[in-house]
Amino acid sequence: MFGLVCRAVVVIWLLLLLYPVAYIVSLSLRRNDELTDAAGGLIPAHIRWENYSDAFALMAKFVVAIPTLMTNSAIVTGLSIIGALLVAILAAYAFARMQFVGKRLLFCVILLGMIVPIPVMLIPEFLTMKEYGLIGGRAAVILPYIAFGLPLPILILTTFFKELPREIFEAAEIDGASRLRVLTGIVLPLARPAIATCVIFLALLFWNEFPLALVLIQDPELSTVPLGLASVRGKGGSPWELISAVMLITSLPVVALFVAFQRQFIEGLVHGAVKG
Repeated sequence: MFGLVCRAVVVIWLLLLLYPVAYIVSLSLRRNDELTDAAGGLIPAHIRWENYSDAFALMAKFVVAIPTLMTNSAIVTGLSIIGALLVAILAAYAFARMQFVGKRLLFCVILLGMIVPIPVMLIPEFLTMKEYGLIGGRAAVILPYIAFGLPLPILILTTFFKELPREIFEAAEIDGASRLRVLTGIVLPLARPAIATCVIFLALLFWNEFPLALVLIQDPELSTVPLGLASVRGKGGSPWELISAVMLITSLPVVALFVAFQRQFIEGLVHGAVKG
């Protein structure tokens, strides 16, 4: 009985998660005069595939071409993930395997960053980037993204590194391996599931981030996907079927990333839950 209830809860939760996606897909395939009928069902009376080609034309005419938006987002997201992971891996290894004064306090301070909303830091970030002359370029958002993206991967990787058998590190020390050699040659290959988990979480965070990008990116040609979606509203008559098509098109890279790393992602989430 308990198992049946659990399955029912999972099915209901899954339907709640999938319905908005199905609704957007349905909206993107409707004709403009059928939008008011969207609440009546998910299957359009007339499927209009031309909405997707029209969406490209709409963005190119009123905002920035979709390929440009996705390229900008890919550059910003990719560089931010690389920077955040490089810092997080080194920090997590230090927290997990080294002893130094104030380690616990510093770790707690870093984790506090997870509860600080990005909008709260808009003014300090703007003033800092302005002081260094970075306003308007990609670096103005990449550097804050790296900072805001550190707490979660540090937490995940520190936990993962602590669970690795101590014998691995002792054997490496006996062989004369340096800490850097242990990290790059032993720890990182074992940490691929945890790193994949961090990559997916960070990609979702950076790809969809809006407030910092809105304030710090001033060149329309450098606009990211969220900025492009926000800019097209109110232009061209706000054709919601085309805006829905743009939303689906620009979400494909993140979906593809999850599909590519889903096995490692699941392994990273369940690591340590079952001990053999």
